[in-house]
Amino acid sequence: MQQNLAYYSAVLGEDKAESISARQVVKQHIQQSILEKELLYFGYEAFGITFVDPDTWTPEDVMPKKLREKQKADRETAARITEEIGNLMKEIETLVEEKKKDSSDVVKLMSPQEEGPVLYDDISVSMTSKQLNGSERVLLDGVISDDACRELQRLSNAAALKGDGYRGRPSPHSPGETFQGVTVLKAVKLGQEGKVPLKSARLFFDLSEKVKKVLESYFRLDTPLYFSYSHLVCRSAIDEKQEDRTDLSHPVHVDNCLLVSELNECIKEPPAYTHRDYSAILYLNDDFEGGDFIFTKLDAKTVTAEVRPRCGRVVGFGAGKENPHGVRAVTKGQRCAVALWFTLDPAHQEKERIQAEDMLKMFSTPVNEEFSKTETKDASEAQTATGEPPTPSEQEPAEKKSSDKPAATKPADSAKAAAASKTAETKAKAVPSVKAKAGQQAKTKTADKVKSKPATKTGKTQSKQEGRRDTKAAAKKTVKAAIKKKDVSKAADDSQTGRDEL
Repeated sequence: MQQNLAYYSAVLGEDKAESISARQVVKQHIQQSILEKELLYFGYEAFGITFVDPDTWTPEDVMPKKLREKQKADRETAARITEEIGNLMKEIETLVEEKKKDSSDVVKLMSPQEEGPVLYDDISVSMTSKQLNGSERVLLDGVISDDACRELQRLSNAAALKGDGYRGRPSPHSPGETFQGVTVLKAVKLGQEGKVPLKSARLFFDLSEKVKKVLESYFRLDTPLYFSYSHLVCRSAIDEKQEDRTDLSHPVHVDNCLLVSELNECIKEPPAYTHRDYSAILYLNDDFEGGDFIFTKLDAKTVTAEVRPRCGRVVGFGAGKENPHGVRAVTKGQRCAVALWFTLDPAHQEKERIQAEDMLKMFSTPVNEEFSKTETKDASEAQTATGEPPTPSEQEPAEKKSSDKPAATKPADSAKAAAASKTAETKAKAVPSVKAKAGQQAKTKTADKVKSKPATKTGKTQSKQEGRRDTKAAAKKTVKAAIKKKDVSKAADDSQTGRDEL
């Protein structure tokens, strides 16, 4: 009602509004309301019954004077407290601003310590975080050689699959380009099958390890990095789709959160890879048009730094919202690189890479040396235990000579026969002594040969001992046979000599 009165007063003017009186029903309602409030305030003052007047039009004299003064004091106190709170909030804001300023100063002072050693003499730091207009950024050159770049590019063209990592979509980021990639495990498996050189897969593995070590050292990390994902990728321009092209090869994004460029925010929750902490890209070539790497602000439009790819160049950076990045369109040729993501949490390390490492270790492990030594020792012991029989080569000349001479001669007459008989008897008497001498020589020779053999262990089996006895017996028989043949040949010679004398 009061609002209506104010409205008419404003529209009609104060003079005309004064002549307009309220209806009788309204007057009665106001009078009744004032009487009820007087009773309620009396109860509030006398009995402590709480009452809060909801109306702003109630006349001040309705409320008792003491209560009116008390409420006035309360309002003044509340106003004073509100003013003090406001002043305190201003002081807090001032302190926060000063703290931020101090923190930024500390960061500026601490930032040079980020530049740790790069571990290799042939690697140089081309641009630091300050030169790249950000934090936790670095540009390195000379990380790998030209030959290594060419080898990895050949590996990508031989082993990579179109749309790898993007459910087989050949153009996952831009309709003007095709995308292909291969992981470390896939490359190693293809090397095992002989479809690509195994040394190329090993090079892929080793060079990515080198990049990891360099980043750990340069950013002075207290905890080690673990691979989250390793991908050898190439982007190729589709010639017929380059006209009037305005999109990016890879849209601006952040590696561990969902970038909302309209709000300048990055939401760290799935499906983003929230466990990723650092990223690196190892470039393999520069013989293409476009394809520059860019850093931007959170609006995904304001470019803060730009990097031109070339062989052996690495751009490394933190994977958080401080480093939104993307890739300009590749308008001609093929752009190849090794994309690497790292985590500080070992629970999220790349399982396929662990499997690939085990396979490479298996391929590079030589034949078990202990097994080889055992086989050699067993063969040597078997040869010693067998004991080769003495070769009859020494007896062969005597046997051959005796076989060339006639074994017997027919007597011409009885006189010659008698003479031959007497000579034979004389020689026969000498045979026992010759046999004894020859036997002694054979025994001595056999004993010398046995001594020349290496001593065998006392724990030889019964079968090996029997083999040695059989060998000795065979040697003795051979010697006896040779002596017998020699005696027969000698007797024949003596018989021929006796005949000549007669």
